[in-house]
Order: sequence, then structure tokens, then C-alpha cells
Amino acid sequence: MRKFLLSLCVALLSCATFAQYNVIVELIDGTEVRYSAKNVKNIRIEKGDSTQTDEEVVDAATSDFTFFILNDKEAEVISLDFVAATVVNVPAYVRISGKVYTVTSIGSGSFDYSYNPDLTKIKKVVLPNTIKSIGEYAFKGCTSLTSIEIPNSVTEIGEHAFDECHKLTSIVIPNSVTEIGSGAFYECNLTSIVVDKDNKVYDSRENCNALIETASNTLIYGCQNTVIPNSVTEIGEYAFYECYNLTSINIPNSVTEIGSGAFGYCHDLTSINIPNSVTEIGSGAFAWCESLTSIVIPSSVTEIGKRAFGSCTHLTSIVVDKDNKVYDSRENCNALIETASNTLIYGCQNTVIPNSVTEIGNEAFSNCNLTSINIPNSVTEIGEYAFFACNLTSINITNSVTVIGDGAFYYCNLTSIEIPKSVTEIGDGAFYGCYNLKTARVPESLRGKVGNVFPSTCEIEYY
Repeated sequence: MRKFLLSLCVALLSCATFAQYNVIVELIDGTEVRYSAKNVKNIRIEKGDSTQTDEEVVDAATSDFTFFILNDKEAEVISLDFVAATVVNVPAYVRISGKVYTVTSIGSGSFDYSYNPDLTKIKKVVLPNTIKSIGEYAFKGCTSLTSIEIPNSVTEIGEHAFDECHKLTSIVIPNSVTEIGSGAFYECNLTSIVVDKDNKVYDSRENCNALIETASNTLIYGCQNTVIPNSVTEIGEYAFYECYNLTSINIPNSVTEIGSGAFGYCHDLTSINIPNSVTEIGSGAFAWCESLTSIVIPSSVTEIGKRAFGSCTHLTSIVVDKDNKVYDSRENCNALIETASNTLIYGCQNTVIPNSVTEIGNEAFSNCNLTSINIPNSVTEIGEYAFFACNLTSINITNSVTVIGDGAFYYCNLTSIEIPKSVTEIGDGAFYGCYNLKTARVPESLRGKVGNVFPSTCEIEYY
């Protein structure tokens, strides 16, 4: 529109008939520009924010979007208040109180379904090439979203930006993107991840269907079709987190570290081969991999984080390479033991606790399909939540145990328990949630110290 008006102005001013007149051009932002044949030498149109047409500008007062003014030129979308269709077109420009602003940002949580359930109806979002950033949780929970094209103007994608976009199957990262926050694509059922070949920060080398941080060779996002390249040295935190359709994956021997939560909640993962190059397995790296039945720890591993294999409910076999200097599975015990401290840190339903173990570590058997187990008289301490939510119906606590940690037997199916006289400390909630527990025999030395230990329905008998 402006281009047309300026062309008309030039035409009018060039005519002798109109030389005596001024031409006033009213711009779409409401301002006026006066042109006169006497003082105009030349008129040119420059590319910039002022080249938008009437069709590209929405009025904030009547728009389905709510906007926030960032500065004197830019605005961001902060919410979509009314969903009129399954395809949403984000405007490039908005008029607010008569002034036109360029829309450069999709604000944090602007399409988050928790603020507007109707946002779950959206199937496609079209972003203009004025957008520079997509904020944290911007499209979280847009469960019907199947298509979004990230324009080459975007430089930043915030944390959890597309979290829970269950129907989003593919994503293309343009060369303009230099920052991607953690969890940006959690719970997306991605089958294809492509990074523009000209991107200087990220890549998807060898058509690997993954997002790799180029400088560090860290795989930061994968999907069910990922093939990890042999040049990757680290599988980043939560890289495959909640990748529900991942059943198996090969980890190449270039990888030295598996980050925290890397394969957490991969419910369908049935097998994993950890190569002898890996030295560190992060906290919760394989937590809640409920289909995982066996694990082998190579000799190279020197550090295993908390709950690395927590709640792997169908784990039946745990083996540590005999040459490992930090961990072992002595006497074919089907458990992971920290050698120096003799602490059993992970067990499974087939574990037999060796008589050399002195401590059962925190959450060692948490959420394990364990119905019974023998605690040897070498054990002096049972850690916090060690048997949390196990199916234990009975347990014999030996007279060597002195400490029972918080929540140690929380939510077990115990019907009775006797605390030996050797115990000097029982943590809060040690037997909470054991609703079938009718009686507990407790030594007189602990009278007055077990008020928060047993369920209210349990009768305590001191001896």
C-alpha cells in the first residue's frame, strides 16, 4: 500500500498540472507525510520495518492474540485467547494504539494449553520470518500440533518450547538457530530431526535423525529413528527422555558419557549395550525403562549417578565386568555393588545379597518386583527408600542392622515386622503406606522414637 502511494506521489509531483499542490500521504500507522513539488528532489523506497502492507498488519484491539510491547519497534505474542481454526497464522506486524510494531517473539507459555485448553485443537502454526525467538513452554501441550516451520529468522528456542506436542513427528532446525533450551522437544513423537547444513552451532551429521551440538560432539536430542554417529562423545542430559517408541539403540564406542535422564522413561527400550568407552552414567540415565531386562556395566565405568537404573521394574540381570575397579557384581549376585564401601546400590528381582555387603543403598530396590529377599547379617544400614513400593510381603531384618532410613519400606505389602534390638535409628515414614501391616514388634529402647514410622492402623508392641 505504501509503495503504491509513494509511486502515485511521484507521478503527481512530476506533472506540471499538480506542481502548485502538496501531496499528503497517510501511512498505515496513522502518521502523515507531506510532499511538495517545490522541495522534493527524489523519492525512494528502502527495505525495512516500514515496508509492511495493510494486509500484513493486525490491530491488537480486534486480534485473537494478546501482545506485549518489547521496545519502540518490537512486540511479542503473549497469548492466543481465541482459537478460531486448526491452522494459526501468527502476524508479522501489529498496530497498538495507532503505532505499528514488528512481531519478533513468541512469548513464554503463549500457546501453553494449561492456560487455554482450546489450544490443544491447533494442528498447524505458521510463523512469519520476523520471529527471532520462541520462548520457554511456548507451545507446551499443543497435543494436536502436527506441523510447524521454524523460519530462518529464529535464533533461540526456549526450554520445553514444544514439550508434550505428541503429534509432532518432524522438525527442521534452520541455520539461524544458535540456542536451544533443555527439554525443547520432550514428549514429541519425533521420527525425523534435520538441521540445516549451514548451521554453525548444531548439526544432524550423517543423516542421523538427531540434534548434535557441533563443538562438543554432544547429542542433545534424539528420536526413535536416531542412529548415533561414531563421532559423538556424549549423550546429553535427557537426550532421549520419554522417547516412548525407542526399543533399541546402538551406542558407539566414541561415547564416554551418558547424561542424566538420557534414556529416562523410555518404556519400550528392551536392550542397551554400553560400550567399554563409557566412563560416566548420569543420575536417572535409564530410570523407568520398564522393559529393560538386563544390564552389563563395562570395566571403563567409574561413576554411576543416583537412580541411574531406578524403577526398571523388569530388570532380572545385572552384571559388572570383572575388570571394573569401582563396581562389582560379586558372587553372581545380580546386583551393582560399590566395591570400596561394600554398598549395594542397585538390585533387581533376582538379587541375592552377598554376605559381604554392609549397606543397602538409597533406593536400591525402589519399585522392584521383589516379593522376598534375605538380608545377610553383614548389613548394618538400610538406606532411604531402599525397598520403596516393592511387593515384599515379609522381610527378616537381621540383628546386625543399626539404621533403617526414611521410607525404607514405604508402600510394601508387609503384614508384620519385628525390629531387632540392634536398631538405634528408624527414619520417618520407614513403614508408611504399608496398609496391610497390622502389628510391629519394636524394642523398648525405641519407645517414643517411632511416632512417624508406622501407619496409624498398625499396632505397636514393645519388647
